[in-house]
Amino acid sequence: MKITFMPMNQTIRIENFQTILNAAREAGIYIESSCGLNGSCGKCKVYIMKGRMTSLTAEEEKHLTKEEIKRGIRLACQVRASEDAVVMVKQTKERKVRNVVRQTEKVESIGIGIDIGTTTIQIRLIDLISKGKLMEQIIYNPQRMFGADVISRITYCYGNKERLVQLQRCLIDSCNEEIHSMLSALGQTSDCIKQYVVAGNTTMGHLFLGCCIDSLGRSPIAPVYKDYPVQAAEQIGLIGNQDTKCYLLPNIGGHVGGDLLACLMTAKLDQKKGNYLLIDVGTNGEIAVSKQGKIMACSTAAGPAFEGASLQYGMCAKAGAITHVAYYQKKPVIEVLGNVKPIGISGSGIIDGIAEFLRNDIIDRTGLLKEEYQSSGVALYEGTTKEERISISQEDIRQIQLAKGAIAAGMALILEKAELNVEEIDEFYLAGTFGSHLNVRNAMAIGLLPKMAFNKVKLIGNASCEGTNLVLNGKWNYDEIKEFAKQISHIDLAKDARFEEVFLEKMNF
Repeated sequence: MKITFMPMNQTIRIENFQTILNAAREAGIYIESSCGLNGSCGKCKVYIMKGRMTSLTAEEEKHLTKEEIKRGIRLACQVRASEDAVVMVKQTKERKVRNVVRQTEKVESIGIGIDIGTTTIQIRLIDLISKGKLMEQIIYNPQRMFGADVISRITYCYGNKERLVQLQRCLIDSCNEEIHSMLSALGQTSDCIKQYVVAGNTTMGHLFLGCCIDSLGRSPIAPVYKDYPVQAAEQIGLIGNQDTKCYLLPNIGGHVGGDLLACLMTAKLDQKKGNYLLIDVGTNGEIAVSKQGKIMACSTAAGPAFEGASLQYGMCAKAGAITHVAYYQKKPVIEVLGNVKPIGISGSGIIDGIAEFLRNDIIDRTGLLKEEYQSSGVALYEGTTKEERISISQEDIRQIQLAKGAIAAGMALILEKAELNVEEIDEFYLAGTFGSHLNVRNAMAIGLLPKMAFNKVKLIGNASCEGTNLVLNGKWNYDEIKEFAKQISHIDLAKDARFEEVFLEKMNF
């Protein structure tokens, strides 16, 4: 059986009754999906141009309007072809940001820092002689097509070596493609790459090397590596020369990986003796507290809601995303990335929206919407047609409550274990691209962040990528990094009997 995907006009042969989404994955075609193939997110809409399909599933009837069904719209993770078919998919530009820091003459020695996030990947090229930044790139993690969070990806390749290889290859191939493009823009070749330094959570690090991640999906978590071996780049599949090496920053414990370690290095918490709190808000929320130089760290499964996934109109922070919301005279005023017509709402946008709902008595402290909004949600943008309307639904609010409850509970418990209260924190570091876009006042208003003096909050951007640069520039060597990682105590919140109690408490606004 053949499936042809448009508008790229790419045809693939598939087995009978394979889902359209799986066929697209085999063809390397990206269709947004964040629920791990169970139909609950409703994001993988495609248009069936030709061919007989299986009957509508209950999930499709739930997520598709009568007008969409009439037009031939289906959910790719639910629908299967009964004969040769032609399917139209929505194209998205996977490249997010390119920032040329400076043009240069021929560079003899280049180092590359990579921060592998669950949703995005940041790549930075460094001149190892001058220590200057050459170029930065942020791209989407191609593994998103296999699930929005690490658990979805662990489930996808559990006990299946071929799928494990598939996850590794798509990650390495995307990095190579972007690095090659960056080098070309600078007039350089891959021969000048001397070193890679890579940071990511435990799952991302293992997938980067193609290591089995089955043990990361069950308790107790038992990663193959805590300290990753230094490898030749060509052994992993990265572009470079025969002498190019690749260093992955070591994991701290559990799902807390080298990305948080890099953040701690950037914040210089190895040198400070006061009381500090650091959090990387994202799909795999990672939290650290430093009390007079003693550091503890934990992770909490916030899920993909802060990245826009699992929300009805959620999306990543790219052109068309509503990133900020304010209310003026009881009406929403929105800020849209790229100054274009809005097509969805980002995590920072929905946090602003919920904070405004609280201020304007649209929801109560339990998150319950007023009755008049329960069926249709609260519109942020009406548009000219029903399809253009963008709103925040009751279910969206519940998803944010689950995510912020997990993050807030993690912070409360790790502070408790450190015998510190919020008032004793000298500085609070907010790391990550998502964290940098947050309106701190609104994040505090909904209980995502603890309330404290605003001047204590320090936005440190993508501190994980900055940490890889510290290594490339020789400010840390690998032995020092491994020793620092050993000094950090890992707290397993899954074993804390009070987590569920605190989590439920923190879900309220």
